[in-house]
Amino acid sequence: MKKIEMANKLADGLHLLHLDECHYYTNQHLADTCGVSTATIKRNKELVKVIDTALYVMEECDGVQ
Repeated sequence: MKKIEMANKLADGLHLLHLDECHYYTNQHLADTCGVSTATIKRNKELVKVIDTALYVMEECDGVQ
């Protein structure tokens, strides 16, 4: 799997978790949601943190407008 495809899957999964207001999740829960293995999530934990933070900031900005 290419890095960009994996990042998109992670972003989609994290977005779904945020829509469900699930801000605390396990690697397994994220893996089940986005279809990426837990090993891949562990190897890319910094990317997951960046995407998660970006989604959180976007949610906060939506209320400002």
